[in-house]
Amino acid sequence: MNKKFIKLISAVLALTCVFSATACDRNDNQGGYVEPPVINVRPEVTFTDGAFVENGRSQYQIVLPTNYHAKEMNAANEFNTLFSMSTGFELPIITDDMVDYNTTDKFISLGQTEYLEKFNVKPDYAELSTQGYIVKRIDNCVVISGATKDGFGTIYGVYDFLARQIDYECYAEDEVYVKEITDVNLVDVNIKDKPDIANALRCGGCYSGNIDFQNRHRFVGNADLFKGNMTMFHSSFHFMPPEKYKSTHPDWYSTNDKQICYTARGNQVEYEALIEELFQVFLKEIEKTPEINHIGFSMEDEVGEICGCKKCKDLKSYFGDSYAAIIVNFMNDLSDKFENYYEQIGVEKELNFMFFSYKETFNPPSKNIEEATCKDNVYPFVCTFNANRVASFDSKENAALQSALEGWSKVCKKMAFWTYSANYNNYIFPHDPFNCLQDNLKYLKKFNPVYYKNEGVGDNYNTTGFIQLKYYLESKLAWDTELNMEALIKDYFVHYFKDASDIMYEFFTRYRLALARMYNEYGWTHYDNSNFPAKNLSFGELRVWQEYINRAYGAIEYLKETDVETYNKLYKRIALESITVDYTIMYLYRGKFLSEKEKTETRERLKANSILTNLIWADDYGNRFVDVVDNLK
Repeated sequence: MNKKFIKLISAVLALTCVFSATACDRNDNQGGYVEPPVINVRPEVTFTDGAFVENGRSQYQIVLPTNYHAKEMNAANEFNTLFSMSTGFELPIITDDMVDYNTTDKFISLGQTEYLEKFNVKPDYAELSTQGYIVKRIDNCVVISGATKDGFGTIYGVYDFLARQIDYECYAEDEVYVKEITDVNLVDVNIKDKPDIANALRCGGCYSGNIDFQNRHRFVGNADLFKGNMTMFHSSFHFMPPEKYKSTHPDWYSTNDKQICYTARGNQVEYEALIEELFQVFLKEIEKTPEINHIGFSMEDEVGEICGCKKCKDLKSYFGDSYAAIIVNFMNDLSDKFENYYEQIGVEKELNFMFFSYKETFNPPSKNIEEATCKDNVYPFVCTFNANRVASFDSKENAALQSALEGWSKVCKKMAFWTYSANYNNYIFPHDPFNCLQDNLKYLKKFNPVYYKNEGVGDNYNTTGFIQLKYYLESKLAWDTELNMEALIKDYFVHYFKDASDIMYEFFTRYRLALARMYNEYGWTHYDNSNFPAKNLSFGELRVWQEYINRAYGAIEYLKETDVETYNKLYKRIALESITVDYTIMYLYRGKFLSEKEKTETRERLKANSILTNLIWADDYGNRFVDVVDNLK
């Protein structure tokens, strides 16, 4: 039996018996329901003797810098939003010029206030970058600050503090937990933290319209890294459009006209002219947006030989069948151009230069690597397009990926990563993005990631397959790859599905085991962009899944009379997970086992639930799910 299959079975069955005593008791005939033990996923805390909230009041204030940045004010607002959910009131916000400190003062200092220096607290950018933070109690006060005013460190520090002070946790956009408090002492804190995987990029439509939710899950947006007119995507023709330059500089473009030729076809004069023109283009962008510190000049999304000119072919062979080595030296030369410019005008400017390691540029240089080593500020954006997405990156199934990453680690000090977690021909088919998530993050951590993009289901606000759980786990594990993932899952189900948590977890477990069996027995990875093979998932199994959904609805039925708001929220969450079940039954078995009445009812239920849950797109090609359902006749 496949070792990964054994690993998955062991993990989910062990957690099932911890989490769902109902299921274990039924199997063992040992009686009724037993409350499952609580697995604590909150940080350990120690409280001081001083009151933070007493009799529903607090003497504390929030202190911001006099010249606070918008992100520092956002941190204060988020503090008060979450604090008021717990206590029913907010703390006053003042600036540091309004406080003459003495040891009896009670305040929360947020961001780059004058109290960093007074308290000898020194958040170091070289250590913490833009996301790390310090949270420290001094006397009756707490200092929370990142290393920069415009970074995310201060707001992330607020979340860490509140996780300890009021038991805060954000599970989903509409599921934020805090403990209701009327009396609590100040927590004793001395924390310095930063993410294991820097700059985890949001890859779900649910984040795009809610910056607070994005921040609460510690995701960043593309524009937080690539500012102004910069982009991390296929950008070479965006900045050097052929319609503008090709007639006068044909050597700047590849022999197939689909890419830039990064040697200018061996013409040194044209090569220098290309570097100069690109320098001027980017310099204008920096003048418009001085905050730019990442420049991406990345190949177009085309398949085939990058360039067939003799110079490119010779260099590709010289560097060990690596076209990417040619791009490394091109980007190094571009970096040198900027370095010399800023040195001449006496300006310090941090700039990083990204290129794609993707398809024909995936392989790093393997020969003469000392001549194709990235400068410290030049890095590849490695796209794991050829990985087996069911097997972890460090498994034998992904030996080619390991070889490439180890090769890149010899010629660059940092990398960025683009991974994948969807079936792009069909978002709705069953899939399991959980099995390798933690292992992959642990593996990528050792390569000093600049940022990490796990591409999911495009612009869909929602999709089925417990995708909201995936976002939650990714947000937690990218920050700390060593967390107990099974405990996080258990905690999530308790808060997210509430009265239906046991039933939905049983369904989740059976769902994952079925997909693991399909991989083990049939080799179907459930990310394959191909038709779903009927023999792998029986009609009987799908009916069992459907029964779990019906039982979950039954578990929340009583809330219709007692708590309509919670009922509607839970109904929507269950309905979302029902979509894969109904859709797969219709896709595989509508012509064999379903009556005309059942087909009509299932189509109408699918359309109603997709509208209810804001599930719009069926795939990566702009097909609306309701239209796809209508075609299931």
